[in-house]
Parts: sequence; C-alpha cells; structure tokens
Amino acid sequence: MIIQALCTTLFNNCPLALHTIEKEGQTIQFFTALVGHIPRFKKEFEIRRVLFGMTAILRTPIEHLPPLVAAKQPDLFKEIGTLAIRNFKVRKECLEENEEHLAKGLDHDDDDAADEYGDEDSDQDEEVKTKLA
Repeated sequence: MIIQALCTTLFNNCPLALHTIEKEGQTIQFFTALVGHIPRFKKEFEIRRVLFGMTAILRTPIEHLPPLVAAKQPDLFKEIGTLAIRNFKVRKECLEENEEHLAKGLDHDDDDAADEYGDEDSDQDEEVKTKLA
C-alpha cells in the first residue's frame, strides 16, 4: 500500500516526490521495492495507481529527474508496457465476470432468491417495510 501511495504522490507532483526520495537517499530502495512488488499487484486499481505514477516519471522533464532515474528510463518503459498489458487482461476479466453476474441476476426470480447477505426474506424484513410505509 505504501508503494501505491508513493506512486500516487509521483502522479500528483513527480519532481517534488523524486527530489524528496533522492534527498533521503532512498531512490534505489524505492525503485527496487517498486519493481519487486509489481507482480503482487492483482487488482485493477492497484495496477492503475502504479501505472499513473510510473507514467508521471516519463512525463517529467529530464532535468528534473535524479540521474539514476533518468538513466533507467528504458527499464521504466518496459515495466510500464508489462503493467499496461496486465491491466488490460485484469480489466477484461473483471468486465466478463460482471457480465456473467448480471446475466445470472436477470435470469432468476428475486422472490425465491436469497438477498445480498445470503438470508432469505424474513418476517423482520416485512416488519421493517411495514413500519417504513
């Protein structure tokens, strides 16, 4: 989660974030951790945060980048490409699951089905509906 927060910071103000990371002497550690955590990001929003942060680095003028980061831009391009492809696949899977869920939800009668919490309609539900009416 810290990696994602730092990537969001890069997106919002990349020159300042990189300057602060460099000033603290954490540039190598940050990018090592970032690259090391990339395979662990499974959800679309996680991947997107990292993509936005890494893309912000590429948008930053070269003179505002620490020398180490500027030298590693080709590697950054490669990682962004890999993440973008994975994000596309994750997004596609998510959309397919949503379509399946919607199709299942439209195929059955709501009176016979359990509610979203797994409970069938109970007398308490009817009581509440009566009191609210």
